[in-house]
Amino acid sequence: MFPAADRALGRFVDRRLFHAPDYRDAARQLGDAVRSLYSERDVTEAWKPLSARHLALRDVRSIPLSSLVAEWPAEIHEGQIVELGPR
Repeated sequence: MFPAADRALGRFVDRRLFHAPDYRDAARQLGDAVRSLYSERDVTEAWKPLSARHLALRDVRSIPLSSLVAEWPAEIHEGQIVELGPR
């Protein structure tokens, strides 16, 4: 009983005192929102309001990766952090 109360109290403190977003709840909401969607555009439109609300953003925009850089470094496809030059 105590571990469950401790987790609940921790979530409450994080939300109320530190204004930390509940990412687990946000992920669940996003999963529910995109479960029945099939096009990339619909999925992109579904995550915009959720991310804006949970991250306290005024505006969220989606930019296709292909429009940013013609050729991405190979490391970016492996999940690595890549710093691009000024070009």
